[in-house]
Amino acid sequence: MPASDILVIVPSCGQFDFVYRTVASLEGAKKNAPVDYVVIDDASEEWDAVDWDCFPDPDCRKHHFETREGLTRSWNKGLSIAREEGYQYAVCANSDLVFSPGSLTHLISALDAGASLVGPMTNAPGHCPWQNVRPFLAGEECPIDDSVESISAISSLLALCRIGPIECSLNGFCLAAQTQTWWAGAFDQTAVFNPAFPLKHNEVELQRRWYALGLEAVMVPQSYVFHYRSVSRPEGLKGRVSKGAFRPIAEKSIKVLKD
Repeated sequence: MPASDILVIVPSCGQFDFVYRTVASLEGAKKNAPVDYVVIDDASEEWDAVDWDCFPDPDCRKHHFETREGLTRSWNKGLSIAREEGYQYAVCANSDLVFSPGSLTHLISALDAGASLVGPMTNAPGHCPWQNVRPFLAGEECPIDDSVESISAISSLLALCRIGPIECSLNGFCLAAQTQTWWAGAFDQTAVFNPAFPLKHNEVELQRRWYALGLEAVMVPQSYVFHYRSVSRPEGLKGRVSKGAFRPIAEKSIKVLKD
């Protein structure tokens, strides 16, 4: 049996300084919700140059694909691991996130209360503007950035929110469900997400399919995850997909590749 009930799937595609931020924040989240994570790499050219010794857990679980096929394969691989190894919950994440300390606890509580699929609030909600944290901070003097101070302050404010989970469609940057639910709504016996959508709209197709099955998706206002947005895509900041993206200042860059 796994040491934790929760497996977070971190699908890398280069940009390992952001992968570092994601897994480091998960190490911090362990104080509130014991969690395991797996880095599943989509044929990054930098893979052999990553200095894992600078990561919080150099021996963290990793899987590297030799050929690139997109995000969906990585999520499906992680969900297979969650099923095979008996994790109760699985989180399909991006590799450009910072989890606040209590974010996973609130998501798991919503699942335990009966929700099928849950997602958090964020600074960069993409095509789901209802997940934007800004309206929930109205009247509060709280900057929105990737600093520990900002993320902790926002997390503390949202924890006081008295609005319950809100039924709505969710952006795919962070999706959580019980492992048995992921596979109850699977595309087929080997894949939860439809492989015909290798990168974009995979979460949209899944939620349409789940809605027809009566599986409810909800946003959890008490949960906050900071989202850099777009860095996990090969095209980076090019084009309109990067709208709303955030980048740390140069002084905060992290050296994770070997010389």
